[in-house]
Amino acid sequence: MRTIEHPDFGSPAGLAVDDRNRIYVADPEARRVFIFDLDGNPLAEFGAVGGETFNRPVDLTLLKKDSFYQLYLIDGDIIRIIKLQISEPRE
Repeated sequence: MRTIEHPDFGSPAGLAVDDRNRIYVADPEARRVFIFDLDGNPLAEFGAVGGETFNRPVDLTLLKKDSFYQLYLIDGDIIRIIKLQISEPRE
């Protein structure tokens, strides 16, 4: 168990982990999805897709599809299906 903190967290709710141990957090108050590495370091965040701002993302799950993920996001009374392609950090 560990604690993940971010200065922009409002009320983190949903949580998912992908096969590379990246942690995804849905935050309805911040209206964003945050992505962290296994040590809790922030990797990315987003609060919109296709020009549509999130309303209240409360939960999420991921499905691996070839070289990308499908993120299923419960956003208020909408279920969004988002195609994610996350590149690996360059060394």
